[in-house]
Amino acid sequence: MNEAQEVRKELKALGYNNRKVGVKTSSGGGLDISIHDHTISKDEIEKIARKYESISRCHASGEILCGGNTFVFINYSSKAAEKFIAENKEAIEAIQKKAGEVENHTGEEVAGYTVMKTDFQYRIFLAGDTHTYAWFSKDCNYSLAYAMIKLSFIEAGV
Repeated sequence: MNEAQEVRKELKALGYNNRKVGVKTSSGGGLDISIHDHTISKDEIEKIARKYESISRCHASGEILCGGNTFVFINYSSKAAEKFIAENKEAIEAIQKKAGEVENHTGEEVAGYTVMKTDFQYRIFLAGDTHTYAWFSKDCNYSLAYAMIKLSFIEAGV
């Protein structure tokens, strides 16, 4: 049984079918895992999948050696983002509006978050927390949704 099948088997034992978490073998032999349900913790999936990651390195330089490596890539799918966007449309619109108004390096609270503009990007923080943040692109609903999903799990302590 290959790594993808093993991961699917473990996920299925936890109640995650292909509609919730997709597992594919990439062309380079790695594992591409797509989380289709934004309520599933990426950390929970990582605990299972990282067991199957295998990276060979040079003992002297630490460089990754060619061939025989199994890399694991885990991301939320656009399907997860679309559902999150639909459920949080008002908050996303309010955050995007505020992001367009905020001055460089100042934080503005909106919808339970603090929005900050840096020289090149935007950050969204958990309200009242100046250390826990995620980057997002002001004009991209998906970018903001992924950032908010990430922060929701940090806030919940998952």
